[in-house]
Amino acid sequence: MQRTLNRYFFRLMLSRFLLLFVALTVTALMLDLMAFADEIVEEGGNSSSALLRYSLLRMPMIANKLVPIAALIAALVVFTRMVRFSELTAIRAAGVSQLQLMLALLPAAFLIAVPQFALDGWVAPKAINELRAWGVGDYGVEFGDGDYTWLRDGSNMVRIRQVDEDAGLLRGVTILRRSESGNFEERIEAREASYEGEDWRLHDLVITDPRVKAPRTAESMEWKTTIDPEIFAAFSEHPSEMSFSKLIRFIDNPAFGNRPQYLYETWFHKRLALPITTVLIILLCVPLVQRFERTARAATMILAGIGLGFVYLSFDGVVLSIGEAGLLPPVFAAWVPNLILMSVTGSIAFYYEYHR
Repeated sequence: MQRTLNRYFFRLMLSRFLLLFVALTVTALMLDLMAFADEIVEEGGNSSSALLRYSLLRMPMIANKLVPIAALIAALVVFTRMVRFSELTAIRAAGVSQLQLMLALLPAAFLIAVPQFALDGWVAPKAINELRAWGVGDYGVEFGDGDYTWLRDGSNMVRIRQVDEDAGLLRGVTILRRSESGNFEERIEAREASYEGEDWRLHDLVITDPRVKAPRTAESMEWKTTIDPEIFAAFSEHPSEMSFSKLIRFIDNPAFGNRPQYLYETWFHKRLALPITTVLIILLCVPLVQRFERTARAATMILAGIGLGFVYLSFDGVVLSIGEAGLLPPVFAAWVPNLILMSVTGSIAFYYEYHR
């Protein structure tokens, strides 16, 4: 019985999800193209190839955001169909519990969540980097364009105007050297820094020592730092746009970074929690449908499900923002909404299971 249910739900859920997911993604992508088409054509030269390239690069970010919404609507459509044709009534009459219904949904839910995990952790960050290098759409601002960017390098503070990752160059570099106790020792200003082999070299320097009246100059000098060009370029990225490997590197090396350590940790846990959110949103439809099973009001059920889904996603965003501000531990900010959703889903399922 359970195997038959698994196959049935798997086929229904995936077919509805793929149809809705493609439709929503294409619609959102077309709206995005309409907003930036002129800029894309101007920057890309050949209009058709530039629009195609932008679409391929933009699609992972759009698709990643739409996966939970498409999954929720697909699950609601599946259950609406089953209620309409009395399939759910027959399944329940055969003694199938809500837990068994949830287990039947799990294979399809995990098949949706696993690609989302890869999309969010690797594909989307890589596409964002290419869009930022291209400089179109929402990613048209270059690293440090208009303002300097500050970061930590051990006990020292570093200010950079621009990063050229391809050439291995940093432009407008200022290093404030401090002792282990935090006392200012030396200020080094360089026109640029080049990555030569495994070391950085500063060029056209002005060195100011507070213990010496006049600053001194130098053509070049070696700069001892553990940060490579790839990581320097990552300083322009918000942790939400970083790949898993970059997030882990910033977490494992708290001595450098230009944002608080808890921000990197919060988004690392959020990346892990996001696929679980999609699975829980799908499972929420099982106890929800019990409320409308007898009345068979399809439109009301779908609207209620979408409303609950958006309320949860809004709550999840608020909790994440509180975590980004450092007011909640990273683990709490990422996982508490999922735990609450799991508790609510379980409570509703338990109530209708034993009071129907």
